[in-house]
Amino acid sequence: KYGDHGFEMINVTYAGDTLVATKVTGDQNVPKGEVSFTVDLSPHIHSDKGMLSLEPIELNAKASRQWGKKFLPRYQGQGQVAAEGFTNAK
Repeated sequence: KYGDHGFEMINVTYAGDTLVATKVTGDQNVPKGEVSFTVDLSPHIHSDKGMLSLEPIELNAKASRQWGKKFLPRYQGQGQVAAEGFTNAK
């Protein structure tokens, strides 16, 4: 559930190393069919400052048993936000 907007559905696809989440259900801010977020799943992000990567998330003991590992990887991504009526989209 996303705030007062209620439940929203996205369709997740992959294009190479990029995960793309497209809105199946829209709301007053971002309509259906628009990209909600993208995530670069490549092992490292290249930039003019060299290789960047996010530190993994350390799980507590209960979550570690559930997932079968102590750490979960994190990846760089970009999200879509907009004001009502899909104005000022960023």
